[in-house]
This record gives sequence, structure tokens and C-alpha cells, in this order.
Amino acid sequence: MNKTLVLIILFIIISVFAYCDLASDLEKCVGYYVHSSYNLNGNLTGSMYGKELTLGQFRIRITEYSYLYAYYPTVVLLYHPDKKLIKLVVNDEILDAILIQY
Repeated sequence: MNKTLVLIILFIIISVFAYCDLASDLEKCVGYYVHSSYNLNGNLTGSMYGKELTLGQFRIRITEYSYLYAYYPTVVLLYHPDKKLIKLVVNDEILDAILIQY
């Protein structure tokens, strides 16, 4: 009985920390709109800074220092209409990017 109670409490604590992390990540996306979603045919591995991607008709350059290991990922494009800024969501990472070509 005690082991079950400890496992339940541990699960609740882990769930709260995971939710807090998600909330802090989403806070960076306030004011952005989900523009589109793409499935990449290939991998995103290693350093992302300066990497250029073609997503549909868009050519995008990642401007954030980050390392990813994503195999055939789904990429969600977020767009801020006032500031003309872009963010990419890949797996559990949110990356800053710029539009090179439309």
C-alpha cells in the first residue's frame, strides 16, 4: 500500500514539473499564430543555428543556437503578424527563425 501511494505522489510531482516546463515554453509564443504544419522527409540533426529549411513555399533560416536530433519530424510554423517573426516547433523545441524567401 505504501509503495502505491509513493508511486502516485511521484507521478503527480513529475506531471506538475512537465506542465510547468510546457507553460514556460508556450509563454515565448504569446501573440504568435499557427500558420502551417509540415512533415519533413529527412532528419534534423546537430546544430540548428544557420540551418536553412524549405517548408512548402517558404525558405527559412534558423537563428537560434540549439541542437536537435529529430528523425522525419513534424514542424509547426508559428507566425507573429505585427513583428513579422517566425518560430518553428520541432519535437519539444521552439526555435527562432527568419523568412528568407516567400
